[in-house]
Amino acid sequence: MTLRLPNRSVRPEEFTGSAGVCQNLNCLAPLEPPWIVATFEVPSGRLETVLCCNCAPEHEKAFVQIQLVEDPPVLELP
Repeated sequence: MTLRLPNRSVRPEEFTGSAGVCQNLNCLAPLEPPWIVATFEVPSGRLETVLCCNCAPEHEKAFVQIQLVEDPPVLELP
């Protein structure tokens, strides 16, 4: 699985309404609570981000390839 993520953490409280957006920029599925917050160790440190159930790794030891991009997080539905 490859995730294309903004290069900064995104937490549930950053979403302005009751809906959020999956931060996998190849997905951008609309989300509603309860939120799935995934934590990844990346070269620059720890990255926490909100993902949909299809993009979130099933367990912490799952192999996930991460592509960090300079794009800003998507905090509202496109």
